Amino acid sequence: FFFFKQKTAYEIAQRLVGSEMCIRDSIKAIGPDFDPKNFGGDTPLLIMFGPDICGSDNKVHVILDHKGKGYLWKKKPQAPNDKLTHIYTLAIYPNETYSVFLDTHPLENGTIAADWEFAIPKEIPDPNDKKPEDFDDRMYVEDTTEKKPADWVDEEFIVDTDAPKPEDWDEVKEGKWAPPKTKNPKYKGPWQQKKIYNSNYKGIWKPKMIPNPQFTGSIIEPYTLGGIGIDVWQTKPGTIFDNIMIADSLDDAFTHAQKVLDNLVAKEKEFKVEDDVIEEAKAKEAREKMQEQMKMQEKMKAQEEVKDEKVGEKEDLQ
Repeated sequence: FFFFKQKTAYEIAQRLVGSEMCIRDSIKAIGPDFDPKNFGGDTPLLIMFGPDICGSDNKVHVILDHKGKGYLWKKKPQAPNDKLTHIYTLAIYPNETYSVFLDTHPLENGTIAADWEFAIPKEIPDPNDKKPEDFDDRMYVEDTTEKKPADWVDEEFIVDTDAPKPEDWDEVKEGKWAPPKTKNPKYKGPWQQKKIYNSNYKGIWKPKMIPNPQFTGSIIEPYTLGGIGIDVWQTKPGTIFDNIMIADSLDDAFTHAQKVLDNLVAKEKEFKVEDDVIEEAKAKEAREKMQEQMKMQEKMKAQEEVKDEKVGEKEDLQ
């Protein structure tokens, strides 16, 4: 977890987590005014960063504060769900670009302006720019050379000439009788000329872009760090947080991270192989037990059917 505190200084916190089941673990970078005794889910954050793992929906979150409100990262890269320890690193640079690393390897990168909604754009559409009258933005137009066929019937309802006038119709009271209308059996629907490509099509018109007067040259204000917290939501215990590091060099942080990966994770992989063998043995035993139960149920069902047949034969003899 690596971010610039000011334009000329930066700080780093490495993030280490092992997980299984549904779990959302995040490092919170907190401002200088927070009360450590009252830290919780509602504590205002500067940056919130970490994996959100649940079933097949596994992703990495990055939330940035802007004027007291947290904004979600538009991107959702996959977070590994292999029950091994992983180190997540977020770097935000003075030029307002960023990088996300997984186990010291690049995972995502981009600009804050493009990947968070709160960013104030450097340029905006010119509100005074108007579309020229001769600008044709219709991709397809009607073929004016096509004519409606002479036998095309577009009258949906016609007078029912076979309808008889009611014998009790009183024209004095009800007015002159007119036969009702009925569905026209020859009706083909509204006729329309077919569409053809517009040779005058110029594309989708957009106003020209001009400098945004609200853009001050900086999208986010420098964060002043007051503390680091851990926000945890999980359905099963067992997550371990360790090796949280604050330093002044990304290279130093990665050097330390690599030692953790080489030593700890290498051993975890060895144990994981053993655990996988044990888990597979348990799964095999469960499958065999289930098969035995199914065979027993089929046997009992067959015995019941034979018993019912014998009862039926006895009743027939009586």
